[in-house]
Amino acid sequence: MNIYLLYFNNIIKKILFISFCFFPLNALIYEDAENLGIDKWSIIASTHKEKIDNIFDEKKHSRVIRLKGDRTKSTFVLKCKEASRLVDFSKSTFEWEMNYSEDFVILIDIETKDGMRQLIYTLGRDGSSFQYGLGELFKNQWKKYHRNLEKDLQIFEKNNKLLKIKNFVIKGSGFVDNIRLNTVKKRVKPLKKKIAIKKEEILKKSLSPNKKVDGNKIPVININGKNTVFLTVGEEYIEEGATAKNPDGSEISVKISHNIDILKEGEYAVIYIATNSLGNSSIDKRRVVVGKVSTQKKSVNKNKMVNNEFENNSFHERHLELKRIDNENRLERIYNEEKYVRPLRPGL
Repeated sequence: MNIYLLYFNNIIKKILFISFCFFPLNALIYEDAENLGIDKWSIIASTHKEKIDNIFDEKKHSRVIRLKGDRTKSTFVLKCKEASRLVDFSKSTFEWEMNYSEDFVILIDIETKDGMRQLIYTLGRDGSSFQYGLGELFKNQWKKYHRNLEKDLQIFEKNNKLLKIKNFVIKGSGFVDNIRLNTVKKRVKPLKKKIAIKKEEILKKSLSPNKKVDGNKIPVININGKNTVFLTVGEEYIEEGATAKNPDGSEISVKISHNIDILKEGEYAVIYIATNSLGNSSIDKRRVVVGKVSTQKKSVNKNKMVNNEFENNSFHERHLELKRIDNENRLERIYNEEKYVRPLRPGL
């Protein structure tokens, strides 16, 4: 019996050894908060209320990074250290955990064989133009995300290749942890080391913990037309665009992303992103409602109807009706805040 056990143990060891050799899996940790510091992070300040802390989280029973600011106006940047040249990005997954109770936008700066690109991750289920939906948001719950960045890139640029992950950028306040790259090595023969002189990067800046970039260096986006657009089902959406300027008045381009389905009722968001030469970004949005009216507009219409219908009624009758409608609006608002999480579309 002991001979058979030894035999099977040897077979299992050989299988594990072969699997490790042919499918080597390692993790490149960008942030797990266990070093008690925040030196990998920097802030692009817009309100000067932004703060980064390394705290102990009772729910996770581990240390996490807490980001505090003014919603999506605040930008937090994690500098990602370079992965080995042997990493096979086509099989490697980028992971992170987050606990957010408000809107957020995640931007991952990557270097590709065709130049710099920016992958955008927001709430919702669908995406467009390098924008991807991460699903619904549930308050006060930790959630883990897995993305193959090269596959996300190739959805829009089929023949492009991921070379480097530069920055993990998040807009909004909440908690993040365990930002990492699960790497798979390429099956190639090791190359001979070559001695090369690396040129220094021009205008390279290293931001110390909680050091803030002057908010005056952030571009300002101006959306053309209305910030909220109402459409009937099937009605064509016409994008009026947006402009962006630096504080010195120089114009910069604006990247526009949306996935509006004019044949399906729902609330959608058009996202506008402007990034200047300093790497400072601004984000704004336009709300598009297809086939239904917002809660705020319903409330206005109800009040107008009451004023017209009960204009000639007694004061007592009008008071009762207004009180009833006010209760309906209050209950609807409570329901929206506690039960309704986010529209099932990407957006802010």
